[in-house]
Amino acid sequence: MESREKVLKDEAVEVVEAAIKRHEDFDKTIKAQASEDKINNLKQFANQLTAASDESVKETQNLQSKSQKHQASVAELAANTDRIQSIIGMGKGAIIELNKTADEFIENNMFGVYNIKETRNTINDRFQKVRNQSDGRRQCLQEASTVHQFICDLEDEETQIRYNKSFYYFDLNCQNLHRKHKHFDVDLETHEPNVKNIQQLGAQLTHEVGNPDIERKSADLIGHWDSLKQATNERTKKLDEFITYHDWASSLNEENPWIKERLHIMNNPGTGTTLVFVQALQKKHESFESDFIVQNERCQEILQQGHRLVEQNNHLSPQINKGMNYLQDTLNRLETDANRHKHRLVEDAALLPFMWKADVVEIWIVCRLFLSTWSSPNLENQTTYQCACLLGHTDIVQCILNTGIPPDQSYPGGNSMSTMRGAFLFACQSRSMPTITALLNAGAAVDKLGSCSLSYANSFFPGIHAFGSSSYNLSAA
Repeated sequence: MESREKVLKDEAVEVVEAAIKRHEDFDKTIKAQASEDKINNLKQFANQLTAASDESVKETQNLQSKSQKHQASVAELAANTDRIQSIIGMGKGAIIELNKTADEFIENNMFGVYNIKETRNTINDRFQKVRNQSDGRRQCLQEASTVHQFICDLEDEETQIRYNKSFYYFDLNCQNLHRKHKHFDVDLETHEPNVKNIQQLGAQLTHEVGNPDIERKSADLIGHWDSLKQATNERTKKLDEFITYHDWASSLNEENPWIKERLHIMNNPGTGTTLVFVQALQKKHESFESDFIVQNERCQEILQQGHRLVEQNNHLSPQINKGMNYLQDTLNRLETDANRHKHRLVEDAALLPFMWKADVVEIWIVCRLFLSTWSSPNLENQTTYQCACLLGHTDIVQCILNTGIPPDQSYPGGNSMSTMRGAFLFACQSRSMPTITALLNAGAAVDKLGSCSLSYANSFFPGIHAFGSSSYNLSAA
């Protein structure tokens, strides 16, 4: 019985140990599966990264977007590098432990040797395949990253070349020259310590060796360096002076067009033929005088700036003097022409009222002459053309000629509708009741005279009443 109990205890211990070992094997298998899942996740991440890199290689239009994608990919790859290495190391350790456990099971002939060997070989093959895929993906990623970096560098160089090319074509601008000269000054300052070191080394070698060539070359270097610094200072001064002159010339060029435009207006000989037009020109001239005061102050400031530049011995003093002389001459000429234009407007404003009054008097004289001629006994011998000429009414004459009425046709006879209309209008405007009466008696129909209708005649002489096409009642109010 004791031996039997001992055997049972030993078998129970073996079963427990086998169960524990099997449990450990299952744990290792689970760990290996977890490692494989992590590796699959990394493979998926590597595929996405490769696709992003391939897309970056193929697309060449949006450089900024590609650069941002590449930076994000590199940052993500760097962040996951340690995790990838730890997972691969964990997988290696799990495979080693798994192989050891499988070897122990095979040696002890436990749990089916064939199944254990097959499972071990399958796991080892899969792990090796994962490692090969990981190495292949890593190589693809490195190649894609290298190609992408090359394309980015190439695009940067092409952009820099285009910028330098455009900068070269616009190099005639003084601001660009000044900017380049500043870069040259910085470069000169960086070389100055090297020149001093070479100078000290030359002095030391001259003292130690006593070679005249070293002393001569050191002296030449110092002379060339001093000449370069002097030329640089002179160029800096000239560029500063040129920029100052450019600003002054820009202000000068802003004033010259305004002066030229006003000169053209002031030299225009036409000042208007009516009093209203002349008065409008006088108002515009008053506005011009106000503007001229402001512009003259600005021009004087520009002239003072030019004098200061000349006093500072600017190397462009001849051009400055020429511009100041031209501005001063145009200002003087504009002031003279403006005074003459104003005097001409004043004369026209005084002349036009006089001419208007003279025309009124002339009309009155012609009206009196017409009345005296109309009432003469030789009215039948006078022609329509002669009557219109006596009136001085050129539109009546033109109307007679346009309608084809012969100039020798008697005034009261024939179809004189157009002639009657003009004569009736002139008579109404002259406020001559005898003339109106004579026209009506000559056969002028008031209701057929157009603008000289009954209402129009009543505006001058209230009391004209029409009783028919040929009979009228004339009663002055």
